[in-house]
Amino acid sequence: MMVWDQFKWAIDVFLNPEKRTVKVWKVEEAMKMYYRVAIIPLVILILGELFVGGGFAVYYSSILGRFGGTLGALGLTGSIILVTLLGYLLLVPIGLLISAWFINWTGHQLKTFKKNDFKTTLSALVYGACAWVAFSWIPFVSWFTGLWSVLVTIIALTNLQKTSSYFATFMTWAVGSAVLVIIYGVILLIAGIAFPSLWLPHP
Repeated sequence: MMVWDQFKWAIDVFLNPEKRTVKVWKVEEAMKMYYRVAIIPLVILILGELFVGGGFAVYYSSILGRFGGTLGALGLTGSIILVTLLGYLLLVPIGLLISAWFINWTGHQLKTFKKNDFKTTLSALVYGACAWVAFSWIPFVSWFTGLWSVLVTIIALTNLQKTSSYFATFMTWAVGSAVLVIIYGVILLIAGIAFPSLWLPHP
């Protein structure tokens, strides 16, 4: 499946989760699905960050004549792009794998999952992640689509694991919240290392 077709498929999953969240992939196939969907939003985000960052750099250099401000704007732009790349290409996939393992283990221990199968749980989470990432490049709208993608994950988990919607809802919110806190913590840590002055008091 081509990248553009994959992107349109993710939009279809977002709009019709009941009908589209029925297939279980192998682990490597599930991760490939996420990466293929993420390519277009990631490129759009990086281009937007370059445009905004470049605009600030031009503003500082040509209008204000501040070379230091120009370097600062370029450095901040580079750091934002680095965080974006790390988030989409590393942190989110790792979060999916860890979340799927924990949810699958808990569902098996509580005997609420029909299948003790990691790839089934991972597939459900990837459906939700693809539904989110397809719209993640749109400012403000991505907050709404992020909430809707949680519902997509719940529907997918209920369909694939034949579990109750109550358990799927609880595990999705509980584990998802914990993983988000960890991801944002890592992002703040990276930002702090890249720009230590942000954390230091100014005279």
